[in-house]
Parts: sequence; C-alpha cells; structure tokens
Amino acid sequence: MSRSLCPVEEQEDEEVVDDEEDEEEAVIQKTLPYIPKPSLQEIQDHLRNHLPFRSWCPHCISGRGAALPHLTRKHDTPTVPTLHLDYAFLSGEEGRADESPVIVCRAKPCGSLFARLVQSKGTAHSYSTLCVKDMFEAVGYKQFLIKTDGEESLKALVHAAANSCDQSYTITFEHSPPTNHNPMGWRSAQ
Repeated sequence: MSRSLCPVEEQEDEEVVDDEEDEEEAVIQKTLPYIPKPSLQEIQDHLRNHLPFRSWCPHCISGRGAALPHLTRKHDTPTVPTLHLDYAFLSGEEGRADESPVIVCRAKPCGSLFARLVQSKGTAHSYSTLCVKDMFEAVGYKQFLIKTDGEESLKALVHAAANSCDQSYTITFEHSPPTNHNPMGWRSAQ
C-alpha cells in the first residue's frame, strides 16, 4: 500500500455538479491610469524648463497638442500605395553632382525609405534598373503608383524597371512637369 503525501478525496462523477452555467462573467471596466500628484519640489523642478514631458503639467499638455495631434484618417476612400522616386547626390561640390547619383524611393502610406548609390543617371547601366526593381519588390505592393519629376533619365529608369517586373505587378505612372522642383512634397534640408 503506497502512502500519498496529499490525500485526495475521491468523488464519484455523479456527485459533481457543473455550476459554470449559472455563473456570469464580470465585465472588466477600463479606467484611466492612476497618476500620482507630484510633490511641491517636483513641480518647482519641472517648471524650470518643462523637461521631460509630464502628463500632470497643463503647460506640457497644451504645448504638445500641435506637435502630436490625434490625426484622423478617412477609411472609406481606398488609397493606392505610392512610390516617390528622385535622384539625390553625394557630392558637396555643385559642378560634380552627377558623379555620385543616388536613387531615392519613398513609399507611402507605409513610410519606407530606400536609397541606392548608382553608377549613373538613367538606364546606361543595368545595375540602376535592377536597384529600382529591387525597391519595388522590397515594398511588397503588387499595385502602386509611381511619382517622379519630369527628368527624362529618371522617367526612362522607372519605366525600364517596371517593364522588367513580372505580369503580377500593376504599375501606373505620374510625372510632374520639369518646372516643378518639389514634385514629391518633400521638404529640402536648408
């Protein structure tokens, strides 16, 4: 006969009554987080420069309103993903800008940013076309709009990259007029 350290009373299955049907689950209410009131010393220290942000400080809250607004998004209108492409240059000298072109791609709405150093502008090197095609694949969209400025070498490059993609891609193009120096709405660093 083996001895059990924790004796368990055996119950017959007939005696066990399932009370789960009679019980109701309580609904857990969401509450605001508890924010302890700061001490007088903490308030005086904070009022010197208002750093770091404190949720109990009315000045911090009102100052943050413009910087971090609650943005609304219209969900009823479907948006087509858009890829904005343009050239950038690594050269600091004005006359030598064409020596180190970089193809830059910004994807919206996801916000991804890609940049690849290419040998030259346009389609003179197949590597440039391959770089742009890789950017299309990296974004992951099969249907998208490409926006560029009116530069002929860039238009030729994105068309060549689009033609090298397989048939599952649906790509449309929008080219700004050559006189528009900020076709993508990007802010230039000044």
